[in-house]
Amino acid sequence: MKHATFTLLMLLALPGTLLIAQPYRYLEPVFDDIEVTSGVPYAVNATVLYAPGTGEAIPEQLSLDVYAPAGDTEAVRPLIIFFHSGNFLPHPQNQSSQGTRSDSSTVAMCRYLASTGFVVASADYRLGWNPIADNQFARIFGIINAAYRGVQDANTCVRFFKMNAVEQGNPFRIDTSKIILWGEDTGGYLATHASALDRWEKITWNPQFTVAPGLYMIMEDLNGDPEGKIYGVNDPPSPLLPFPVGDTLNYPNHVGYSSQFCVAVNMAGAVADTTWIEADRPPIISAQAPYDKTSPYDCDLVVLQGPLGEVPVIYVCGTEAIHTRQNLLGTAQDVEPEEYLIPFHLTMTQVAMARTGGLAGLLPIYGDTISDAAPWEFWSPDNPNHVRSLMFNPRMSKDKAIRYQDSIMAYVLPRLYHYCRLSTSDVLSANDIGLTVFPNPARERVHVLVDEQYIVRSLSVYDLQGRLVRSDRTGATSLRTDGLPSGVYALAAGLDQGIATRMIRIE
Repeated sequence: MKHATFTLLMLLALPGTLLIAQPYRYLEPVFDDIEVTSGVPYAVNATVLYAPGTGEAIPEQLSLDVYAPAGDTEAVRPLIIFFHSGNFLPHPQNQSSQGTRSDSSTVAMCRYLASTGFVVASADYRLGWNPIADNQFARIFGIINAAYRGVQDANTCVRFFKMNAVEQGNPFRIDTSKIILWGEDTGGYLATHASALDRWEKITWNPQFTVAPGLYMIMEDLNGDPEGKIYGVNDPPSPLLPFPVGDTLNYPNHVGYSSQFCVAVNMAGAVADTTWIEADRPPIISAQAPYDKTSPYDCDLVVLQGPLGEVPVIYVCGTEAIHTRQNLLGTAQDVEPEEYLIPFHLTMTQVAMARTGGLAGLLPIYGDTISDAAPWEFWSPDNPNHVRSLMFNPRMSKDKAIRYQDSIMAYVLPRLYHYCRLSTSDVLSANDIGLTVFPNPARERVHVLVDEQYIVRSLSVYDLQGRLVRSDRTGATSLRTDGLPSGVYALAAGLDQGIATRMIRIE
């Protein structure tokens, strides 16, 4: 079932025909039915999750669930790989309501994204570290190794789909040039680090990961490279690890394929070092609560709630610092006005700009209580960690979570459309057809011009809530605007080939 809060119903009607609702692929729900393929294995790699019992890192199969729009006739579709939350620990031991690829919130977001036309893969990644270790060195060591393994898994998952397309007939019909990594909380750490940490040498830039001259908490020979393309073997044995000599910590998968992806989406994640973010790496789009304690909004310590109170873990930089860096590098170019095809998209951009003072690519999110740092999450009351999770999201409900998810989608989707150069046959570029709107701002009437090979069939004006406020289906090239309240609106021009939009201001 589509759950978009606001939908712009554009007109694709010739004179004398009925009004037709025309949703935009990749920007709002288009498909009602979603096909799910569960338990697809994408790699085998070494996990330390069971090391306290086994004494060594053992191979673990990593799997994913694929969500695809049913009845879709597109030959290939862009792919979103989604990584769930969970503190790099298994559920329910992580004391969180989240922690699996089938979390209620994760499933809802994956289904929504698939309903817009994407193929979505909700993927496992390796877990395991000790958040209640009795010293901060051990906590930093544990979390940075867990995050590093997760980055290897994210890169491996990208390569799996590229291998699958070439060697296994591309059964999911993926456009492998348009792959997006999307992560929530812990998964956000994977998405941001997969974008930023492209080579092992960057580990040596950060003093908190230096143990001694030439010895770091991550060693390429021991842990493998960030892409996960080379073996990581405990030989010679590391003084930092309890594993036997020769134990393998990383198994390469699909090494003949590129790990390159198009863009990272980060919901409440962070990066260990903003200097790792460089201009030639995939851009990051983010949403986060500025008061989030477990993922600092700027640069600060990650603080977790342990059995005996708050436990400091590691110094990281959150979304404000990430986007300050990206804006400095010039990699956070925002979308053009004509790409706000749905007024709610523009509304969320205006909200983001007002809250950040113009910082591109970042949507600050505020829950309905000061403890609610992830208001887009919901879960069933039979969740083992239901009572504890209500401490942080006391007014949790599915309806509330969906409203927040819709707002995040309205901010993120136009940016995916922009960065990954997505397209849909029903959406026309206003520039490509020479659409000119004048006067703008308008008072009593607005006029449109298009290149001579095109014919305007209809004109419609929508407010920022997606409501149709004025239309003309007679083929006229002008439309009266008098009587409409002052403000910003979307003007839609319907042509035989599709629809093009421009934002207009009415005074």
